[in-house]
Amino acid sequence: MLPTGLVSTHFTFGSILRACQDLGSIMFSLGTQIHAMIMKSKHSFDTVVCNSLISMYGSL
Repeated sequence: MLPTGLVSTHFTFGSILRACQDLGSIMFSLGTQIHAMIMKSKHSFDTVVCNSLISMYGSL
């Protein structure tokens, strides 16, 4: 998304994290990379994003 110039929203991050959660340990490294991107963005304290992060890490 970033190379194409599309803007990520809190719903985008939540959906991506949910996909990482559903795919399990295979996608855990991608989930942690997305977490790092979230921390650099303005969405780090968004409720949807925080709940998605908790769910992703809790599913391991």
